[in-house]
Amino acid sequence: MSDPATIPATLMGQPIPAEAPVAATPPVEAAPTELMGKKLEEAPKADAPAVEAPIKYEFKVPEGVDPKSFKEAADEVTAFAQKHKLPLDVAQELVDRESQADKLYQEKYNHAATVGWLQELKADKDFGGDKFTASTSQVNRAYQKLPDAVKQVISDNKLQFNPMLFKIMHAFGGMLKEDSVVKGEQPGAPKKHKTLEDIFGA
Repeated sequence: MSDPATIPATLMGQPIPAEAPVAATPPVEAAPTELMGKKLEEAPKADAPAVEAPIKYEFKVPEGVDPKSFKEAADEVTAFAQKHKLPLDVAQELVDRESQADKLYQEKYNHAATVGWLQELKADKDFGGDKFTASTSQVNRAYQKLPDAVKQVISDNKLQFNPMLFKIMHAFGGMLKEDSVVKGEQPGAPKKHKTLEDIFGA
């Protein structure tokens, strides 16, 4: 009977290979503290990336552009430019194009409105037709009595042909007729023309 401690040399005719000895784990070397007599310094840490100061967008108003419309365009472009960190010159070009496009749109709108208002006035049964010339003269008479500040508002907002304003000014013009005589004056006496202050009792 074979010794149980004895390992057979073969197994079913095939030699049993001897177990390979387990290789010893090499010792871990300590990190060197110097190189050729020079102490190794800790590698310097990279500097934190510098924080860029935000670009201050100040735009020039193009000639002939309404400041209010320009500000609206500038506010929109500023938000877009800050988000995408656009250079100032690129942002200026964008706001110029935006404001010019708005100007062209406004001009087309004002022209269309003016043409439409004028057609409406000319077709009006009380002011238009063969009465339009006389009606226009009467409105102009009232307009000349307006303060310069009011005239400027009408001009700035392109309201000269607005039908509602036309009808109001026509009524005022009727009160300001050059040939009207204040009640109680003697014939031939100098004519006193009413002003808007007289009409409103100011």
